[in-house]
Amino acid sequence: MTAVRGRYELRVHRVVGAPPGARVEQTGWATGPGSEVTSALHGLHGWETRDEVRAPQGTAYTHWAVLPRLGADAEGTVVLVALASLSAEPDAASLDAVVSGVNVDGDTVEVCWSEDAATTRIGFGPVTVEHG
Repeated sequence: MTAVRGRYELRVHRVVGAPPGARVEQTGWATGPGSEVTSALHGLHGWETRDEVRAPQGTAYTHWAVLPRLGADAEGTVVLVALASLSAEPDAASLDAVVSGVNVDGDTVEVCWSEDAATTRIGFGPVTVEHG
């Protein structure tokens, strides 16, 4: 599930029934080398690794591209929360400063935004999104 707030994408995934040894990955937006547009991806809950990978076939806009990637081991049911953005703003805040808190309680994820202390709540039983 993705909830958008301004230029930020709050990405919340619930993996159900993952077998032992399963690995999950999520990527951000692909951007070309030297591009003024930057792609950022920040794990907020459940993600264990962060790196960048090269997409040698590129995109429709560049011969090759780089994209941020998160990874984690998953078994059974896990909830993963990340923040993504694609921006050309030179003064864009680092993603680790955009959210002031994350609480995952069973099938509910609550994220508090630093800018104004607003809260986004996502539930999985049934699927709901509330922002206030």
